[in-house]
Amino acid sequence: MYYNLHKKCLSVRYKGIVIAHTRQIVLTDAKFHVQPAGREKVLREKKKNVHAYVSGKLKESFQDIWTAKQYVSYNPYKNKTFVDKLTNKTVTSAEVVHIADRVITAGTADRI
Repeated sequence: MYYNLHKKCLSVRYKGIVIAHTRQIVLTDAKFHVQPAGREKVLREKKKNVHAYVSGKLKESFQDIWTAKQYVSYNPYKNKTFVDKLTNKTVTSAEVVHIADRVITAGTADRI
């Protein structure tokens, strides 16, 4: 899953092919990925490209599954990885991730 800069929504990818577009999504067993070569290209050219994404298992419901939350962000000009917005510490994975447009909330699962 990645934010589609042209459509201004989330693109859901499966085996390298975009299969859906949505405004929000919930993933479990999520991993945060940044492709270093893509980030370097952004820094060099000062032009955005898709090089960061979140992978995981699609979850249909978002209710009553949080025991903890953190807000996650990625800015290639400031960080090499996704980070916790409050602590600026690297975030590489989360049990549950909710993404709504460009707001990423991650946490641990109460029940899945």
